[in-house]
Amino acid sequence: MLGEYFKISIQSLKRRGLRSWLTMVGIIIGIAAVVSLISLSQGLEQAVAQQFQVLGVERITVQSRSLGFGPPGSSVAIPLDESDLNVVRRTRGVDIASGFLIEPVMVEVDDELSLEFVGSLPRDPVERQFIIDNNNYEIEYGRMLRSNDRYSVIIGYTYFDRPVLGKKLDVRDRIIIGGQEFTVIGVMKRSGSFQTDGSMVVNEEVLREVTGNEDTYALITAKVQNVDEIDDVAERIRHELRRHRGDRVGQETFSVTTPQQLLDTFRTVLNVITVVVVGIAAISLVVGGVGIANTMYMSVLERTRDIGVMKAIGARNRDVLSLFLLESGLLGLAGGVIGVAIGLGFAWLVEFIAVTFLGVALLQAVITLPLVFGALLFSFLLGSLFGITPALSAARMNPVDALRKV
Repeated sequence: MLGEYFKISIQSLKRRGLRSWLTMVGIIIGIAAVVSLISLSQGLEQAVAQQFQVLGVERITVQSRSLGFGPPGSSVAIPLDESDLNVVRRTRGVDIASGFLIEPVMVEVDDELSLEFVGSLPRDPVERQFIIDNNNYEIEYGRMLRSNDRYSVIIGYTYFDRPVLGKKLDVRDRIIIGGQEFTVIGVMKRSGSFQTDGSMVVNEEVLREVTGNEDTYALITAKVQNVDEIDDVAERIRHELRRHRGDRVGQETFSVTTPQQLLDTFRTVLNVITVVVVGIAAISLVVGGVGIANTMYMSVLERTRDIGVMKAIGARNRDVLSLFLLESGLLGLAGGVIGVAIGLGFAWLVEFIAVTFLGVALLQAVITLPLVFGALLFSFLLGSLFGITPALSAARMNPVDALRKV
């Protein structure tokens, strides 16, 4: 019996041809938007989680409370300084701690000026290697900065790959940073992180000389001795810094975060964005559902005599109800199949553009069976839901009255 229902429903959809396609447009757009967004958001979340794993889960970051927008340390109430760094270093459970300086500096290349953010490497060899590992600095061309290099700079892959400053930069090129001429001695490997790929790095004392910044830091990064105690160590750092700075609990002029806290914050923001966009896409789904209801009402009117014939030869109300519910569900499912295909194609296109043209490896599409089957099931149920009223109308028809109508 179910097979007959399928056969009749598919034949009916084929007969309505263009009307069926127009009815599915809303479902197609809504499902495509939801599938592509969820696919990309899952990929982004997975890639960020992998980045945290690569950089290490045993690191704690200390920053000053910001007064506005911008990179770390660019707009803070009370900046971190050498005394704060020493407090972190002395905290029980901390293995290594180092300050990181990042400053907005005017950079000139062939008479073209641009404000760029320049990072630093400390002189201490242990802390230096810690910062290199923590920021994922790997050299593709040239060499890494040495502690005795003066006016030398390593650049992110973006400057090598695209003419950000008027031309593509390469090893041995000369650029002016803060009025001082520097030589590019290394190009970092593409990391997929816009912060690393779009950064310039010089030695700390040189950056302080160029900017006039004597002892403040944008942030302090610490590595714990035992990763299982990272939350306890983070709390100790908060306690010691509160006492050092004279801050009250809840009124800290700094923040202490662990990788898990950063990841949780990122997921929260991503989930909010996903919910908002899915909500917008839901409008299209509702429009598609209303279209299905309208089409099914028209189908009931057009097939009134057929319904009368079916009931006259023994079809029960539930048989007619099941037939029209299946038909509306298949209409939704057909739109869902096309929507899933378009959504996956769009997600892969975004990933291709991000990797090929923008060099952003973090933006990738993740396709899972629950996502695909969930979207298809949802589209089928949505079609059936909006087809309930027309199906009930058909099921409740009096066969005698139905046969009288032409």
